[in-house]
Amino acid sequence: DLQMPVLGGLAATETIRHFEDRAKLPAVPVVAYSSTDVRPQILAQHGLNGRLPKPCTGPDLDACLAHWCPTLRLPAGLLAPRSGGPPR
Repeated sequence: DLQMPVLGGLAATETIRHFEDRAKLPAVPVVAYSSTDVRPQILAQHGLNGRLPKPCTGPDLDACLAHWCPTLRLPAGLLAPRSGGPPR
């Protein structure tokens, strides 16, 4: 989340990227989950890969995971909303 109380998402991502660089680790995908509309260039400047808008649907999350974690295999329908309730 971009607007966390102690360390916002932009600063948190910069810290993660700094750690990855110093430890020579591969970069993990970082996607902002936010109701704030932030330009992709701003996110990229801070090391974020993209943005998932709030609120998101199961298909939105599925698409995000498929894009940024293509080797991740989830059981079919795991993120599909149940009738009458939020996504599982």
